Amino acid sequence: MKNALLQHLKNETYCRLAPSKVQGVGVFAIRNIPKNTNPFQYAQTRCKNYNIILLSQKEVNRLPKNIQKLVKDFLKPDEMGMYPVPENGFNDLDITFYMNFSKNPNIDIINDGCEFFSFITNRKIKKGEELFINYDFL
Repeated sequence: MKNALLQHLKNETYCRLAPSKVQGVGVFAIRNIPKNTNPFQYAQTRCKNYNIILLSQKEVNRLPKNIQKLVKDFLKPDEMGMYPVPENGFNDLDITFYMNFSKNPNIDIINDGCEFFSFITNRKIKKGEELFINYDFL
C-alpha cells in the first residue's frame, strides 16, 4: 500500500490549490500534464463515490448566510432546483470542486461510469497554469 502511494505521489500527482486571479481559489498544475490525462486519478481507485443528499432551495435558504454562499458557489442545482450536497458536507470535497469556469477550458468533463464526473485534459497543460472546466456541461 505504501509503495502504491509513493508511486502515485511520484507519477500521478499533478495539481495543487492556489490563489486564482479568476476567482478566489483555483487548481494549478505543479508540473506539465500531458494531453488526454486525468490529472485527478486516485492512487487506489478510479472513482471516488459520494453519497449525495438533495437539498431544496428552501432548505438551503434556512442555512446560515455563509453556508448558503458556499452551497451556491460550489454546487449547481439540478433541473428541479435541488442542490446535490455530499453526505458529509463540504469536508468531503476533493480538489476537483475548486476548478474555475472558462468558455475555453483545458479540462473536459467525461462520464466514465463514476457517480460524479471524471476529467481529462484536452491539451498539454504547462506547470503553473490554472485548470478550467466549462460549468455549462455539468
